[in-house]
Amino acid sequence: MKKKALLSSIVVIAVCLTIIAGSTFALFTSKQEVNIAVTAANVDITAKLDGNSLKTWSLYETEDDHRTDGTFTNGGLATVTDEANLLLELMTPGDVAKFTIVVENNSNVHVQYRVRMVSSPVTGYGDLTEALSIVATIGDNTYPVTGSESATIWSF
Repeated sequence: MKKKALLSSIVVIAVCLTIIAGSTFALFTSKQEVNIAVTAANVDITAKLDGNSLKTWSLYETEDDHRTDGTFTNGGLATVTDEANLLLELMTPGDVAKFTIVVENNSNVHVQYRVRMVSSPVTGYGDLTEALSIVATIGDNTYPVTGSESATIWSF
């Protein structure tokens, strides 16, 4: 009986050692491959000042009385110089210039944007932006813009 018990014990120990050795070997020799593909977004946004949308009018007039030549009653002038710049000259209190900026998203992702108004100070006159009443309208929302470098809230 002792021989059977000894033989059984040896067999059980051998099986346990085989399982332990096999598990250890499998642990150190197992290999897992993961392929990760990263694609960068293409962001392509253009913003252009629509020169054909320029409307001007002056104090005691309404938007219905607007002019499209960029003139104001007191001799001031609003000129679209290129797709990104509007030159306002000799504006007086009550003069209004209204124009459209077209933002086009050619990206393959959604983007957020905001409109930023920056004035270029004229030598000897300083920065007059804080004296202007600037309003940006995006969709149905209107945002007052104040300060020398101000912007609307972020919009989709």
